[in-house]
Amino acid sequence: MSIHARHISYRRGSRYLLREVSLTLSPGRMLAVVGANGAGKSTLLKVLSGELPATGEVRLEAHPLASFSARELALHRAVLPQQGQVHFPYTVREVVHLGRQPHRTARQEDEQVVQQVMALTDTLPFADRHYQSLSGGEQQRVQLARVLAQVYPPQPHPRYILLDEPTASLDLAQQHHVLSRVRQACTHQIGVLAIVHDLNLAAAYADELLLLKAGRVVAYGPTAEVLQAHWIEQTFDHPVRLLYEAGQPLPFIVPVSSSIASLHHTPHS
Repeated sequence: MSIHARHISYRRGSRYLLREVSLTLSPGRMLAVVGANGAGKSTLLKVLSGELPATGEVRLEAHPLASFSARELALHRAVLPQQGQVHFPYTVREVVHLGRQPHRTARQEDEQVVQQVMALTDTLPFADRHYQSLSGGEQQRVQLARVLAQVYPPQPHPRYILLDEPTASLDLAQQHHVLSRVRQACTHQIGVLAIVHDLNLAAAYADELLLLKAGRVVAYGPTAEVLQAHWIEQTFDHPVRLLYEAGQPLPFIVPVSSSIASLHHTPHS
């Protein structure tokens, strides 16, 4: 059971934004998509969510994505866009309740789910505050709670959340706070695809990485296997160093400044 994309391509006019992309998103796993600006990351997420049509094949639980109604899709997967804005004076709890709209379930059941996902995302302490009064990090956790409320509980069939830069504009502590809660959702058999700009941050939480450049896959697979200098340099067109620390399974990726890189490539007289 999974979201399975096979050879998907998407073109806008004569320009391809995605070319022959294949991947699998499985329940209980986190896949991070990383690439430079304009690599096609958000386009890929929109194709996988059913928002954009594409050539190739996208299947959800072995069925073509196009065979699902909008409500059926909403019951299987939830999407967190880059700008999850709320323009009404809703409380935090009311925002999280918005995720329950596709379910048409009893109020008591909705309340139970909302309570569970707010506990998971540490948003219960400010449940009755107005959403607009929160910090950026707090708002992002509320939006995460909302998308989790949409896909809870992850039975009788697997559920998925697709997150477009959930750590954008957050400070270091807030980034880790949000992704640790995303990672915890995986323990509830929810599959997670997240677009993450920071490769080190993505590697710290993701089971798998997909490196994307100009709409094409540079590398895709288990995180430890993808973290190779030549693939990272190909993805970002910039030299890097991999620093290994004793007891740590993954390297830390450090970009090398252009001046230092040129010194290393200057022949000795």
